[in-house]
Amino acid sequence: MLKEYDPEEPTGAVPSPCINVCTMNPQTGLCDGCLRTIDEIAGWSSANEQEKRTVWGEIRRRERVAESAANCRTQNEQAGTRK
Repeated sequence: MLKEYDPEEPTGAVPSPCINVCTMNPQTGLCDGCLRTIDEIAGWSSANEQEKRTVWGEIRRRERVAESAANCRTQNEQAGTRK
């Protein structure tokens, strides 16, 4: 589970999204733990606060996409069992 963080919050230090589940998914190109690309992970330590907020925004977008895809799969599975 990723940290609670709102990338729209304009103040304060931006926390790292790393949750120590460092496995790159070859299908998505994202870390299974933090949903970042390898370039986002590599650049994190040198990124400024705004760049980090942008990465967090992408992470939140990726979470929504993954959740939507999971909901579609569940609906399709349920429809298949009703036949």
